[in-house]
Amino acid sequence: MKILVIGASGQVGHYVAWLAQRRGNHVMGSSFTRSRSGLVKLDITRRGDCESLAHIFKPNVVVLAGAMTNVDRCESEPELARACNVEGARNVIESFQPTGAALAYFST
Repeated sequence: MKILVIGASGQVGHYVAWLAQRRGNHVMGSSFTRSRSGLVKLDITRRGDCESLAHIFKPNVVVLAGAMTNVDRCESEPELARACNVEGARNVIESFQPTGAALAYFST
Protein backbone atom coordinates (compact mmCIF):
# COMPACT_ATOMS: atom_id res chain seq x y z
CA MET A 1 0.00 0.00 0.00
CA LYS A 2 1.21 3.55 -0.77
CA ILE A 3 0.83 5.90 2.18
CA LEU A 4 1.55 9.63 2.25
CA VAL A 5 2.13 11.10 5.70
CA ILE A 6 1.82 14.88 5.62
CA GLY A 7 3.64 16.29 8.64
CA ALA A 8 6.01 13.35 9.01
CA SER A 9 8.55 15.56 10.78
CA GLY A 10 6.22 16.04 13.75
CA GLN A 11 5.66 13.67 16.65
CA VAL A 12 2.43 12.04 15.43
CA GLY A 13 3.33 12.00 11.75
CA HIS A 14 6.80 10.60 12.39
CA TYR A 15 5.38 7.71 14.40
CA VAL A 16 2.65 6.98 11.84
CA ALA A 17 5.22 6.94 9.01
CA TRP A 18 7.58 4.72 10.98
CA LEU A 19 4.82 2.26 11.87
CA ALA A 20 3.41 2.15 8.34
CA GLN A 21 6.86 1.52 6.89
CA ARG A 22 7.59 -1.14 9.48
CA ARG A 23 4.44 -2.94 8.37
CA GLY A 24 5.74 -3.14 4.82
CA ASN A 25 3.98 -0.18 3.21
CA HIS A 26 5.55 2.17 0.69
CA VAL A 27 5.63 5.43 2.66
CA MET A 28 6.35 8.97 1.57
CA GLY A 29 6.59 11.60 4.28
CA SER A 30 6.39 15.34 3.92
CA SER A 31 7.48 18.29 6.00
CA PHE A 32 7.12 22.03 5.75
CA THR A 33 9.25 23.72 8.39
CA ARG A 34 11.58 20.98 9.62
CA SER A 35 13.85 19.29 7.15
CA ARG A 36 14.62 15.65 7.73
CA SER A 37 16.34 13.23 5.45
CA GLY A 38 13.93 11.35 3.22
CA LEU A 39 11.03 13.80 3.53
CA VAL A 40 9.66 15.89 0.68
CA LYS A 41 8.88 19.54 1.26
CA LEU A 42 5.16 20.33 1.03
CA ASP A 43 3.33 23.58 1.70
CA ILE A 44 -0.31 22.56 2.11
CA THR A 45 -1.40 26.19 1.84
CA ARG A 46 -0.43 26.00 -1.84
CA ARG A 47 -3.11 24.03 -3.67
CA GLY A 48 -0.88 23.46 -6.69
CA ASP A 49 1.79 21.81 -4.55
CA CYS A 50 -0.79 19.39 -3.14
CA GLU A 51 -2.16 18.61 -6.60
CA SER A 52 1.34 17.98 -7.97
CA LEU A 53 2.18 15.55 -5.18
CA ALA A 54 -1.15 13.78 -5.64
CA HIS A 55 -0.42 13.36 -9.34
CA ILE A 56 3.15 12.15 -8.78
CA PHE A 57 2.75 9.78 -5.80
CA LYS A 58 -0.88 8.61 -6.18
CA PRO A 59 -1.22 7.24 -2.62
CA ASN A 60 -3.85 4.80 -1.41
CA VAL A 61 -3.95 6.55 1.96
CA VAL A 62 -3.16 10.12 3.01
CA VAL A 63 -2.48 10.83 6.67
CA LEU A 64 -2.79 14.55 7.41
CA ALA A 65 -0.85 15.09 10.62
CA GLY A 66 0.65 18.45 9.65
CA ALA A 67 -0.74 21.68 11.07
CA MET A 68 0.12 24.88 12.87
CA THR A 69 -0.02 23.73 16.49
CA ASN A 70 1.62 26.52 18.49
CA VAL A 71 -1.42 27.97 20.28
CA ASP A 72 0.21 31.31 21.10
CA ARG A 73 1.31 31.80 17.50
CA CYS A 74 -2.12 30.79 16.22
CA GLU A 75 -3.65 33.46 18.44
CA SER A 76 -1.16 36.14 17.39
CA GLU A 77 -1.31 35.19 13.68
CA PRO A 78 -4.90 34.07 13.07
CA GLU A 79 -4.71 34.51 9.29
CA LEU A 80 -1.71 32.19 9.08
CA ALA A 81 -3.38 29.69 11.41
CA ARG A 82 -6.49 29.67 9.22
CA ALA A 83 -4.40 29.29 6.07
CA CYS A 84 -2.59 26.26 7.51
CA ASN A 85 -5.28 24.55 9.55
CA VAL A 86 -8.39 25.26 7.48
CA GLU A 87 -7.39 26.09 3.93
CA GLY A 88 -4.45 23.68 4.03
CA ALA A 89 -6.69 20.82 5.09
CA ARG A 90 -9.15 21.75 2.34
CA ASN A 91 -6.33 21.78 -0.23
CA VAL A 92 -5.24 18.29 0.82
CA ILE A 93 -8.79 16.92 0.75
CA GLU A 94 -9.65 18.39 -2.64
CA SER A 95 -6.28 17.57 -4.22
CA PHE A 96 -6.19 13.92 -3.20
CA GLN A 97 -9.91 13.12 -3.58
CA PRO A 98 -9.58 12.44 -7.34
CA THR A 99 -6.94 9.77 -6.60
CA GLY A 100 -9.46 7.78 -4.54
CA ALA A 101 -7.13 7.83 -1.54
CA ALA A 102 -8.56 7.37 1.94
CA LEU A 103 -7.82 10.26 4.29
CA ALA A 104 -6.98 10.18 7.98
CA TYR A 105 -6.96 13.67 9.51
CA PHE A 106 -5.51 14.52 12.92
CA SER A 107 -7.07 17.81 13.93
CA THR A 108 -5.45 20.27 16.28
